[in-house]
Amino acid sequence: MGKKRKKQARSLAPAGHGFDFGERPVVAAMTDTSFNQALIDGKVIGCAYGFSPIPGFSNMIPLLTFVGTNAERLRDAFEQFRAWGCEDDGDVVDIHLLLNNDGTYRAWLGPETRRLLFRCIPQADLFDPLVFNLSWIKEMDTTNPFLFELKEYLSGKITPVAISAATIPTDKTLAPSNLIEIPDLPAFVKFDLRILHETDCPDDARFKPLNGVPQPRSHQTSPKDQAEARERLFDVAFPVLRERVRRSGLYEDLRKQELLNDVREVQVVQAIANLILSDELNPGDRHYLQLAGDRSQQIWEHLRNRREWADGNDPVPGLSQDAVTQQIELDVRHVLARRGVPTAPMRFASLQQMFLRKGYAA
Repeated sequence: MGKKRKKQARSLAPAGHGFDFGERPVVAAMTDTSFNQALIDGKVIGCAYGFSPIPGFSNMIPLLTFVGTNAERLRDAFEQFRAWGCEDDGDVVDIHLLLNNDGTYRAWLGPETRRLLFRCIPQADLFDPLVFNLSWIKEMDTTNPFLFELKEYLSGKITPVAISAATIPTDKTLAPSNLIEIPDLPAFVKFDLRILHETDCPDDARFKPLNGVPQPRSHQTSPKDQAEARERLFDVAFPVLRERVRRSGLYEDLRKQELLNDVREVQVVQAIANLILSDELNPGDRHYLQLAGDRSQQIWEHLRNRREWADGNDPVPGLSQDAVTQQIELDVRHVLARRGVPTAPMRFASLQQMFLRKGYAA
């Protein structure tokens, strides 16, 4: 008798390709760092504190002044802040004052990361940004008691603080009467100045000695981060489509099927988005069957230049439940396969349970 041949495991995966919008491409953002050298060259020796009248405010507000000895270089730094947009939004400049237990304090100043992103990368939520940021750091020998008053003031709800710079002759002590105003500096007001005391947050890395080596960021995205990134992307790229899906009742209809009774709304929105993009990239195509080459790169490039309009051209009613169901399965298989799960021989019900259990959909 001949040997019985083993049956080969048949793939249960439907034809086509999945895609997950939570797997955003990594891009780098870096702003002009010349402000750092300008502040170093400005030879800041301390900060002065007081109150100042500011146009648009009925009362005087606290004033924080960085005091150095080189007016031209301090002006150069503030011109960089102007280029960031500090006159319209003072919080583009991130300033933290860290009060140490030993009576010294440390000033950190640099571009605010979120605003840096949107200056450098339009539609930043479409990407997984790798930000190259730089802070100017200055150690101050003594902490003026006014800083504790300012810290208390900053615990309020609306806390504007004016920011400026001045110089002082090298042979003079740091006193208000010795300050020389630097003309034509951009005036800006911060509403998010931070003053932290070491006793309140001893684990903050910025209170540690300044000799550590920054650790590289891991590019492995957690399921929770991927799910949150997908939701943020829908806010940016598919707000109209998401609302159309909600109004269509399609999500509720799909949940009536036993196979899809635990599917999440975000999965339905994503599946429909993929069906629409597949058709836009190759008219008449479904499930990216005709999309050759680097699918991910082509999809992101298309999405970067795509805009949604709340017009009468609603594609959702023209989609069949079978097509949406198939795309949901393809998307789930795509995510799990990229994490090393052997999805081909597995049925969708098992994959969907794993997808939810791991946290890929809220």
